[in-house]
Amino acid sequence: MAEFKGTKGKWIYNKELQQHSGYRIIVSESNKIIHKSENKNGLSEEEIEANAKLIASAPELLETLTKLHQAISSGNIHSLSEWNYKAKVLTYEILKP
Repeated sequence: MAEFKGTKGKWIYNKELQQHSGYRIIVSESNKIIHKSENKNGLSEEEIEANAKLIASAPELLETLTKLHQAISSGNIHSLSEWNYKAKVLTYEILKP
């Protein structure tokens, strides 16, 4: 399977930076800016917040999807259960208000 070529590690939606700059900013663990956006499209604050949370969770979602695929392909029930649980937790975190 191909390897992800983007910024490795956890991505963080930094609300504190947003308060100071007016931008929604996603940073890496090493504090490099991954994504910066502002509301010029007429989106609601709720939509912008939800989009930022989804973008910030992209690396974990990719890892979980990859591990689920591997577990299904190999028939590893224990691993499938573990990564299915991780998918549920991530989904909850992204969707919670």
